[in-house]
Amino acid sequence: MSKLFTRTILFAGIACILLAALPAAAGQVSQAQPAAPCKLDVPALFASPTPAVAAPALPEWLAGGISSASSHKFHGFCPCGCSSVPNCNTNADCGGGTCGQFISCC
Repeated sequence: MSKLFTRTILFAGIACILLAALPAAAGQVSQAQPAAPCKLDVPALFASPTPAVAAPALPEWLAGGISSASSHKFHGFCPCGCSSVPNCNTNADCGGGTCGQFISCC
């Protein structure tokens, strides 16, 4: 047990010494100036790739859902909303809370 303890202490001591010397070694690295950009004779085809396929349009069911949601008119306010913008028509719109006629801040 004594040898294991000694080896552990020795290993920890060496690790501490190496970790303490690490910042000093990092500071000795010379700061080289960046080289001038190199000119490569790359064909235009590879120089600026453009997507071959355009981004797909939204499906009808998704596009219709977004536009109908933005044109949907709300008339009530969910509890603890504290907003002057109406955000519900039924209690289901409030996740089980009551859809009221007036703003309520909690």
